[in-house]
Amino acid sequence: MKFNQRRLLAFIIAPLVNSFVFLIFSVFSGGANKLSEGVWLFLFTALISYIVTFFAGLPTHLILNKYKFTKLIHYVFIGSLISLLPISYFVIYPIFPEVFPLLKPHMMQIALFFSVAQVTVISFWLISRPDKLDFRVQKT
Repeated sequence: MKFNQRRLLAFIIAPLVNSFVFLIFSVFSGGANKLSEGVWLFLFTALISYIVTFFAGLPTHLILNKYKFTKLIHYVFIGSLISLLPISYFVIYPIFPEVFPLLKPHMMQIALFFSVAQVTVISFWLISRPDKLDFRVQKT
């Protein structure tokens, strides 16, 4: 499979990984309406994941490839930094005047944002494997 095909496949599949995890957890958590709730959660997280992938993931991937930062650790580090954006907006910003005492109840939200970002980044990297791209200029 060519590199561009792998990259396209990675951009299609990686954002869906977390959506499938949420779907599985919601279905197996029990209850009569869990399947419909799981499908709704799947669609919602897929939509959010694709938006974030398009506006943050694609430019980040192109910049990392341009400067030849293609190892997994580079992607995980940048993914952690990108995941700080929703954490700071949805968790820290509403409680900004008293951030540190009130941050403890929101630790699960923070862990969720970090884990979602890391699972998506690692899935993308494992599918596309940008470190396998040969950056040398080939003579014709």
